[in-house]
Amino acid sequence: MPVTNYHTVNGQLIGETTAGVRTDYLTDALGSITATVNQSAQIINTYRYKPFGERLAKTGSGADPS
Repeated sequence: MPVTNYHTVNGQLIGETTAGVRTDYLTDALGSITATVNQSAQIINTYRYKPFGERLAKTGSGADPS
């Protein structure tokens, strides 16, 4: 089972590294993850939310943030 290391800046979660693969999180003004990108800055997944945080849609087939 691979180990996941989380990356933060000033207490804000900005990404993770699992099995040597880094994934960065792009967030909106509320801190909700709106997209994940790989080390080459290619978009892996995008996310849209309903009010109060329920996920409305996801594009991409990558793993969701842990």
